[in-house]
Amino acid sequence: MKKRRNYKIGIDARFYGPQGKGLGRYVQKLIEKLEELNKQLAEGSQFQYFVFLRKENFSEYQPSADNFIKILADFSWYSWEEQLKFPFFLKKFELDLMHFCHFNVPLLYRRKFIVTIHDLILFHYPTVRNTTLNKYYYFLKFGAYKRVIKSAARRAEKIITVSCFTKNDIIKNLNITADKIMVITEGCDLFCRTAQGQEKLILKKYGIIKPYLLYVGNAYPHKNLERLCQAFQRLGKKEYQLVLVGKSDYFYQRLKKFVKE
Repeated sequence: MKKRRNYKIGIDARFYGPQGKGLGRYVQKLIEKLEELNKQLAEGSQFQYFVFLRKENFSEYQPSADNFIKILADFSWYSWEEQLKFPFFLKKFELDLMHFCHFNVPLLYRRKFIVTIHDLILFHYPTVRNTTLNKYYYFLKFGAYKRVIKSAARRAEKIITVSCFTKNDIIKNLNITADKIMVITEGCDLFCRTAQGQEKLILKKYGIIKPYLLYVGNAYPHKNLERLCQAFQRLGKKEYQLVLVGKSDYFYQRLKKFVKE
């Protein structure tokens, strides 16, 4: 009887967990659902998954199956180290397929891979307000971004994207044929809600005493939250509150300053 071959699948999970914000959530749920599927399928053990993580999230991920193996790959996102060292690090695992969960695929990676491209916002709307870098260095990185994303789209076996809009955007701007792109829409867990009985405590803690409009996410400039705040002010609906939920980082602090002024 012919011995069944084991396939080696790599997952770039360096964004895994809350540190990676929206991307981190995407990667985390992708791996969790793969583990569930792996338990359900009799041939699940035919696949060996190598989950590549950084130091900051390495302990956060605990595999629930023997064929999911976590590997420390502490290469910073969007860095020269990612481009020059990460592909050679991956090479020694002799992966049959690699899933890069974001566009930042190393230019030197030469084995088969698929890539998830969530959107082309930065492709259309580059702005120095999206970074704390010097503006000249930012536009240098923006040029590198365009090269990397075009190369990733061209070399990938398949492209996963999250909406038909982005699929059409990729076809139009990256010159990719439709049959190469798969739309896999995102969802949310049933438990993505406040624990019962906690709502009033949270509302009281943050002084939310009226009906409110809610935004959840980061405050990067391309999210256009300044315009949202201006629009809310123009509504003049004093019986409502605008509630913004996200990590208090540099961009949220800047938004707070804008609102205060």
